[in-house]
Amino acid sequence: MRILALLLFLAIHQPMTAQQSGDLRGRTLILNDGGSAAGTRKNTILIAPQDSTSQTQDYSMLLPSTPAPAINAVLQVESLLGTTAYLKWTIAPSIDVPVIFEEQQQGSFNIRRRTPFMSGPQGSPGLGAFDGQASRELASQTASGQYAAILSGRSNTSSGQLSLAIGGDSNRATARHATILGGRNNLTSDLYAMVVSGYRNRATNDYALVTTGNYNLADGVLSAIITGDSNSIDGSSDTSVIINGNSNAIVASLSSTILSGNDNRIGQAGFPTSNSIILGGGGITVKSSNTLVWSGTKSLYQVDDASAAVVHNADLVLTNSTNSASRLTFMEPSTSAVYPADNTVSLRAGAMTTNTSYVLPSTLGAVGQVPRIASISGSEATLDWLTVSATFSGTPTQVAFFKSATELTSSADVAWDTTLRTLNLTTTSRSSELLALSESGAQTANDTTMSLINTSTSTSTFTKRGLLISSTGSWTGTNIGLSVNVAGGTSNYAATFTGGRVGIGDDTPDATLDLDGDLAYTEYNYTGTLAAGNNNDVDFDGNDNRFALVRVSTQTATRTITGFEGGVAGKTFNLINASGHPIIIEPQSTGSAAANRIITPDNDNVAIAFRSSAQFTYSGVDSRWYVSATSPSNVVSFPPTDQTVTGAGATLASSTSAYLRINNTSANNQNVALEDGVTPGQVVIVQNIPTSAKNITLTGANVNVLATDATLQAGQAIILVWDGTQWQGAAAKGG
Repeated sequence: MRILALLLFLAIHQPMTAQQSGDLRGRTLILNDGGSAAGTRKNTILIAPQDSTSQTQDYSMLLPSTPAPAINAVLQVESLLGTTAYLKWTIAPSIDVPVIFEEQQQGSFNIRRRTPFMSGPQGSPGLGAFDGQASRELASQTASGQYAAILSGRSNTSSGQLSLAIGGDSNRATARHATILGGRNNLTSDLYAMVVSGYRNRATNDYALVTTGNYNLADGVLSAIITGDSNSIDGSSDTSVIINGNSNAIVASLSSTILSGNDNRIGQAGFPTSNSIILGGGGITVKSSNTLVWSGTKSLYQVDDASAAVVHNADLVLTNSTNSASRLTFMEPSTSAVYPADNTVSLRAGAMTTNTSYVLPSTLGAVGQVPRIASISGSEATLDWLTVSATFSGTPTQVAFFKSATELTSSADVAWDTTLRTLNLTTTSRSSELLALSESGAQTANDTTMSLINTSTSTSTFTKRGLLISSTGSWTGTNIGLSVNVAGGTSNYAATFTGGRVGIGDDTPDATLDLDGDLAYTEYNYTGTLAAGNNNDVDFDGNDNRFALVRVSTQTATRTITGFEGGVAGKTFNLINASGHPIIIEPQSTGSAAANRIITPDNDNVAIAFRSSAQFTYSGVDSRWYVSATSPSNVVSFPPTDQTVTGAGATLASSTSAYLRINNTSANNQNVALEDGVTPGQVVIVQNIPTSAKNITLTGANVNVLATDATLQAGQAIILVWDGTQWQGAAAKGG
């Protein structure tokens, strides 16, 4: 050590010039710096071996081949070859850093805080142990177990081999592998026991656990107390658990559980039980196995019956949020107990408008008696037993009915199929309905006489029907599968279909209404007289035009219609003109109500020729009738489009118009261009109206007309046809 220190001192000073050299045996090696000048003092370093008593072996040290790399560099033995040590430079930590820990006994690898860095008496850690706490009251409060550890805290003890105390105050881990993470005055005293935190908690058996709380005791093997106050599990209650609460106890009961509450107890000393559970409440004592108890209040209550589930001072409520009531289900006697393979019987609530309670009879009934409602108080009905003094006769699977006041019998006409679980009404001869449902009387809410609801499910490709009507067989007369009559309501609907598609003559409809066959409308023949002027708000049948086909019979002259009553979104009707004269449809006339008016193409009058027809469709968005179709007539008209030319460079809207009426209001004759046509064969008429001030001339590469026809004076017109490339002149008219 002295030689190493001298060499270290040598390494960190300025280089010196050796004044002596050679192999010095039994002598001292003196090195000096030679002095700053002749006759001045020389600084020296003395290197000498131990005395002959201490120095028992010859050895050599070989210095590094390079100078010190940095401040704090020290020499360290890199390798040994015989008695020769090879040294290298190593950067040492700062010598100003205090050394907090020390090995208490050399070779024991037991580490503790040095005296300057702790309060209280020093302890002696065990072999390979570590004690990092900063304060203790007694010397025994240390990591005295082999390979034990205390990481922090004060006055903690880890006396068990491989035991551990993370921190806290006055905790004791006294058994092998016992652990305490924190808290105060906690104890783990058996193999692998653990206390996480809390105050005066104890885990005193193998693998026992207390996580937090105070004054809790887990003394059963693999027992656990999660939290709470003064809870206990005794040493004969292995694998039992207390989750929460206070002053709960499990005694001599294996694998039992108390979830919450206070002053609850499972088991009794000397009478072993197992697998019981207390869910909550207070003051409960369970002295039986396989028992489940919940109490809604804290009151003294004891259960001694094994294999029972008990709800004390609380209602048992089965709720649902799936629009399907939950069931209370009972299984048949079974040796396999496989649900739902074994048969069960269930009770469940129907759709209700108020709460209902039933109080069971207070006595045991007699054979043959049936329960009945004896009294009702509010929403609670009290039941008793009723003796039925009636005779019974009938046949299995037939549905019973009262033949008289005291006789119950059955008939083959009404039978229950126990296999298909269907009710069958059958008869061979009768004079009235097989099934008659009749309802009468004043109602104060929505009313339904019969509901057919099929909510069955399947993952196979079966056909599901809500209602199947079949009326077949040889029959002389009219055979009607379904007859519906609705009347008397403010609104009367014979049928409404709110989902799915309707097929007529088609079992697999592809549209909302799929008709495989012909379609006929009932025709209404209007024999009334239309007025000579405008006919406003016309209602042919006096019932908001409910017929889809209206024939207008003989009239004395041409008649004009400005609107129809009865419009609803999507409504369509056809008008046949059999009047002997044209019928004129005048659009957007203020003579009719706004909701009855008619929209025509380009807002022009539409003439329905004699022996022609027109179709009208109502738009709910626009609140107007549209002319949706007309049959061909002897008159062809082109809706006019008016356009004004005010100067040079005008282009006529020939692509979207059939009849262009041009008014040149400028001071000069003007050249005008035409838009390209849309499709070959498209016809457009261009007229320079009679009141136009100046001429217009059709120009452009897409116009091919005679020069004499290209210029239109006031009142003149030309007919053009689009051939796909150019407008070709077809005819011209002088003014």
